Amino acid sequence: MFGTIDTWDAQNPVKIAAAGGYASYGGRFAFFAGNTAGGLDAQIQSDTVDFHAEPNTAGTTHRFCTGPGTHDWAYRQKDLADFLKVIAGTASDTQCTTNPGWSKLS
Repeated sequence: MFGTIDTWDAQNPVKIAAAGGYASYGGRFAFFAGNTAGGLDAQIQSDTVDFHAEPNTAGTTHRFCTGPGTHDWAYRQKDLADFLKVIAGTASDTQCTTNPGWSKLS
């Protein structure tokens, strides 16, 4: 997923985050994960929560949003709109996305 086996360690985003490799993003780094139980969505949410722990441990400022939802375009559109605001530096400090029930955890 992140390169060939021989380059995996250098491209592994979890290792990059743990080493503080995203600190230069200046807080313009975000994770979005729906928490609908079951199947692929549950695994994606679990993996994203685990990944979110690494920048926290490294002290990297970032945004993590979660709430009820599935891995589909209706949710991703709202997440993408929020993420574009994050990288532009205009995102709300209190609201994550316009997805109902979502919250900002960091």
